[in-house]
Amino acid sequence: MEATRKDKGMQVQVEVKEREKEILAVAAQLFAQEGFETVAVRNIAEAVGLSKATLYHYFKDKDEIYARIVIDTMEKICLYVEGRVAGAGSNRERLVIFMEANATFFEENIWTATALLLGLGGLNQPHQREKVAYWRDRHEQNLRKIIRDGIAAGEFRPVNPAVAGRAILSTLNWMGRWYKPDGPTRAHEFALEYADLFLGGLVA
Repeated sequence: MEATRKDKGMQVQVEVKEREKEILAVAAQLFAQEGFETVAVRNIAEAVGLSKATLYHYFKDKDEIYARIVIDTMEKICLYVEGRVAGAGSNRERLVIFMEANATFFEENIWTATALLLGLGGLNQPHQREKVAYWRDRHEQNLRKIIRDGIAAGEFRPVNPAVAGRAILSTLNWMGRWYKPDGPTRAHEFALEYADLFLGGLVA
């Protein structure tokens, strides 16, 4: 009897988690397409086939939904890129892989990544901002370390790693504004072109 209750309890937990994932995925697409301020809880509830009251059983408000999307996505992109860069050879190679992996993650998670890149207006709680800031800063520091290491090794000319890092991430993040997933060029291909531009410059 006790085992049966535990099994049922675990099943309910799994169902709740799956429903939460569905709500987050749908909300991310709505935020990405229409903007955080435009989308209401009612819109999210209707899109997943729930009443507004039922949706509140899973999340207390729109801010909590958005915070989950932003924090989870920032953590995932950081860890994804770290995993791809690990074991790479030269710093030049690490930089190219970093940029390509960043773009690949963006394309494979287009709605959550776009919702993240379009701004952090839904993060109203200090603990939420702290969490996303940790992963954002870690991601940026990983890139700056590649640049610093490349300078130290003589692979890159002496530049300000913070300025260079911001320029690279700004270029990649701007794809959230214009990239078309049904277009002829994949996101990682754009990233490779950007990498070539940053590494080679424009001067002949």
